[in-house]
Amino acid sequence: MEQFKKECLAEIGKRLYECRTNRKWSQLYVAEKMNVSTNTISAIENGAQQFNLMILLRFSELYGVSTDYILKGEILDPEDSELFKKITKLPIMEQRRVLAAINAFYEIC
Repeated sequence: MEQFKKECLAEIGKRLYECRTNRKWSQLYVAEKMNVSTNTISAIENGAQQFNLMILLRFSELYGVSTDYILKGEILDPEDSELFKKITKLPIMEQRRVLAAINAFYEIC
């Protein structure tokens, strides 16, 4: 059981490392955004430290990936999401307004 836990943490750490490096972000940048130490980010990415649900959610939001991706490496089909289904039912002009609002949100973050 302990070996399984270590392997899982290592895989999670690898995915988090890839998320960070694909964005060309430093550990310091991520640590500051998440309000943790760089040692914490390093230990998590190396699979040496467990983390709680709040940290998982912060990673998910910061990297713009699902918690399923972080934990299991699963990429969800966006067409299966409730948000996608609701947006596609809107008239095209309303869809464009939703997209503009999302873009504006990302500009202020």
